[in-house]
Amino acid sequence: MRLQFTPMPSAPTSFHLLIANAVPPLTATAARTAPPALPRLEALLTHLRPAETLNLDPDAPDTPFERALAHALGLPHQPGQVPWAAYENQIVGVPCAWIHPCQWQLGLDSVALLDPAQLQLTESESHALLAPIQALMAEDGMQLRYVAPDAWLVQGELFRGLTTWSIRRAAQGALSRDALATAPTEAQRNLLRRHQSEWQMLLHNHPVNDAREAAGNWFVNALWTDGAGVLDQMPAAPAEKVVPERRLAQAGDDETLRAAAWQAIERDHTEALEAALQAGSTVRLTFCGPHSARSYVSGGGLGARLSHLLHPVHLPDLCAQL
Repeated sequence: MRLQFTPMPSAPTSFHLLIANAVPPLTATAARTAPPALPRLEALLTHLRPAETLNLDPDAPDTPFERALAHALGLPHQPGQVPWAAYENQIVGVPCAWIHPCQWQLGLDSVALLDPAQLQLTESESHALLAPIQALMAEDGMQLRYVAPDAWLVQGELFRGLTTWSIRRAAQGALSRDALATAPTEAQRNLLRRHQSEWQMLLHNHPVNDAREAAGNWFVNALWTDGAGVLDQMPAAPAEKVVPERRLAQAGDDETLRAAAWQAIERDHTEALEAALQAGSTVRLTFCGPHSARSYVSGGGLGARLSHLLHPVHLPDLCAQL
């Protein structure tokens, strides 16, 4: 569960547009399809200079987009410890986490996660799966409630200080079983392991799963925990308008859908960005891929402007570095 895309207002202000999955993870090591012709976005880049670059290790628990967005929003952004659940539900002082119904595909010493979008759980199926899990967690003083078919919100001390691998990161490749979640104390580790085992037992032969298997659909055999942590206070509003753009992530690695998503991004954002530049406001674009995120920002003086005009950044070249 993540913040939903909100169109930019037309009035000029300082903008930070973060584009998730400018390169899709599933084709990160294969031939990459360049973005379609995007003349307005390319023209915008000629007014921006390179700024920060964020490089993540292959075993990082977050995606570059998630880490960059947390930083832009002023959230704690230690690896695997961004309290997304607390932030997205505006909960202060109480440890929270997201729990996602999912399917684990188990290897001898690793776990691969089916792309959550492939489950396509209905609201009624999700509620039915949640009920026994909710009762189990209540026995240990945890509150679990439905938010969306693929996301439940849990509150409880178990989720204080956990390091978790985001579900988007987990869907990119197999992880060791020890990397599912790391707790800071032995008591938390034991409780977490017990709940993970009991969750699987409750899901095994659940009527919802029986019906899904009979219909030839993917079944739910596990729950994924991410976004765990506690916020002592909500972060101050950023000085700039932070706009997370996820349509390329939703398009996956489908070339047709990705081309349409790029064109929609150009159509929906460039007018406001151009107006901000003309008004002298700061414009920042952050392009995120499977390994890194690269930011480009307006300003920097005449020297930076001339240097960038002489050595322009082209979108296909930029994406190839992500």
